Amino acid sequence: MTETYTNRNTAEGFIRRLHALLPELRSSVTTREDVYRLSAEFIAGVAKEAGRTIRLVHLMDTIYPGVRWHHLRDSFPDEQILDLMFPRTLREHIDGKVYVWNDRISWERSEPYLVDWKSLPGFVAWHNEQVGDVFDNDVFFLFEENKRLSVFHHEGAFYHLYLYAEA
Repeated sequence: MTETYTNRNTAEGFIRRLHALLPELRSSVTTREDVYRLSAEFIAGVAKEAGRTIRLVHLMDTIYPGVRWHHLRDSFPDEQILDLMFPRTLREHIDGKVYVWNDRISWERSEPYLVDWKSLPGFVAWHNEQVGDVFDNDVFFLFEENKRLSVFHHEGAFYHLYLYAEA
């Protein structure tokens, strides 16, 4: 039996946790419509203005230094992108639930998915089969318990933003 994933009534929880973990967004992200306009650049800009450190990692630099993302995008399955974003050394320190929000959700005016961390690879496979590529645009992974926001940028880069405020 194939597992299915739903995204009902999760937008408010996503916004509430985003505010709790990155308070600098409280004035600019207050409604579901605001979330639909989120981008990797916007989040990085707000975090940098707040004095947070962002280390952008380009996927191509991890495998093929000097090669541009758009030349090889189609050769990277979403499962491989997920493994590169969350290598084994990082996976060992993650637990609990994760909100997954991508541009497709914004375009469709839908809600983020709330997925158990350990089910994330299965979710990616399901999403690819039932909905479409997860990583075809910006993707946000908001970890409830680990106070982390991991962001994939549509041009083949990602960053992890560690968040310290309490929910």
